[in-house]
Formats: sequence, structure tokens, C-alpha cells
Amino acid sequence: MALPIARTRYEAEAYVMLYACVCGHHEFDPERVDDVSVGRHGASEWHGVCGSCGHSRLFVFGRPAGEPTERGHEFLYGGREPSQLLDAGCWMALALDYAAAARGAARPPGVGPFTRVLHAEWTWAAAAVAEAAKFVEPSVGHVPPETLLSGLGLRVRATAPRGAFSRRALQRRFNRYRRGRAVGDEQRWLRRLEKPPQVPELPGMAWFHLVKAIVERCHLLQETGDLSVVLDREALLEALALTGPNSGIDELGAQVCGTLHWLRHGALAMAGEPAADDLASALRCYRPLQDLAARRPGGATPLTFPSQVPRALRLVLECREG
Repeated sequence: MALPIARTRYEAEAYVMLYACVCGHHEFDPERVDDVSVGRHGASEWHGVCGSCGHSRLFVFGRPAGEPTERGHEFLYGGREPSQLLDAGCWMALALDYAAAARGAARPPGVGPFTRVLHAEWTWAAAAVAEAAKFVEPSVGHVPPETLLSGLGLRVRATAPRGAFSRRALQRRFNRYRRGRAVGDEQRWLRRLEKPPQVPELPGMAWFHLVKAIVERCHLLQETGDLSVVLDREALLEALALTGPNSGIDELGAQVCGTLHWLRHGALAMAGEPAADDLASALRCYRPLQDLAARRPGGATPLTFPSQVPRALRLVLECREG
């Protein structure tokens, strides 16, 4: 199963916090289902609607073989292994947000102005920095640029102070946040992030694994004719995990998911089973393509369908559009 693994509930929450809806807003109060029976260790679903536009949102995460056994600030989000959900740049963005919240937090009643207060936000900021440090390559002593697989991660790296992703700098930042102290570069860094440089809008780490897994399923069906490779529940959850975050969806992701749902629709129809849900899902995958086309400069440009969309599905979509 290719579902992205959330090592802990806190890591899943971090992923949900960072990925916005298609409308650009982060307001989202999901319900969590922890006992989804799929794969060797199960999965969890986070579902709800965007608080801004009402768009349905769904996140699906695989579960690890066991909870991390390590203890300490470094392991609040997961064990010693790097995250499969967020790259080092995303973790640093989260750390900066927590540090800013800690600096702006009100002092508890009755606490004097010269008494140091360790707000919980400092603990989470330190934990996020520790997650970024897990991507450091021992042989070079810093986070390799090629491990940044998201647009946010690349923007954070491009606006970072010199050497901010080195092992030494990350350790220093972790130690200061753990003691409730800022490094001093947070506000300037955040201001630079408000006007991000032009970097590739990569959708994230999980996206690459999911697209590859779904394409392999489709190829396997063509080679073997075994309908089970697209009908099992893992295939469906992989498609939902790919499209669920919404903000990372793109033409290829929508096309891959639409194709998978279309294949499921055909397989179920051949078996004489109701296939309306997968047909509807295939059609819903077309919506992000419409939204992406509308947001392009000169939005009146007619949408051209990817050549890989099955002809029958293309006709249905063109009828719906017309």
C-alpha cells in the first residue's frame, strides 16, 4: 500500500494544517476516523468541509507498524526516521509559525514581566525544527536541496538566512526554542516568505509516491487483466489520499485519479455491480482541471482534455460542460 504514513496523530495534524483548500483558506475542523481497516496496519481518515467555501475535504493516512518509542521534544511528531509527509522546508515553516505564536502569546495572570514563561508553542516549534533536522545528510552536514519536494518547502529554503538548514544551525535553533528563546531571525524570515521568490510549485512528498503507485496499478491492469488491482479498497484510498489535500492537486494528479475511478467504474459495470460512485468520482476529478484552467491568465482559454482521458469519459465530461 502506498498511502503516506503519519507516524503520529500530531504529524497528521501538521499535514492537515499546512495544506489549504482549493480556495486558498486553511480554516478546517475535520473529524477523525482512526480504525479504517486496510493494509497491514490500517489507516486513518480526516474529513470535513472547508470553513470558507464549503468544499468537501478528505485526508487519508497509513498507520505505522507501531507508535514511536522514543521520548523527548525531538520525537513529538515521530521517531528517528524522516517524515514521509512533509519535507524539511515545511517543518521549518511550521516552526516559524509556532515561534511567532509563542512570541505573541499573552502572559498568564499574576506572572511578572521579568519571569520567563515557556509557552507550549515553543515546545512544538522545537519539535518541528527537530523534524527538519532529520533530513540532514550526515556526509554533507546539511539538508540536501533535492529532498525539498513541495512548493512551500522550496520557498522556505529560498528565503532562509544563510546556512539555516545546516546541522549546526538547526541544533542551535532547536536548543533555543526548547528553552523558550527566539533565534532573532524569525520576523525577517517570515516577512520574506510573504513575498516568496519564484520557485517550482511542487505538490509535496506524498504526491510523488501516490502518483507512481496509481499509475503502476493502471499498467498492471492493462498487462494482466486482473480487475482486483483497481477494485481493492487500497486503490480507492490511494486515490482519495492524492486528491484530498486539494491545494496540491494539479492536472496530472486529477488525471491519474480520474483514470483510476474510470477503470473501477468499468470493472464494476462488467461485474454487474452499481458503479455510480466511481463514475461520480471520475467526474469530480474533472473539477480541479476546470478550476486550474479558470485561474490561468486569460481565463477564457478553452480547456483541452489530457489525451489519456478515455474517450467515453471525455464525451460525458464534454456533455456536462456543455
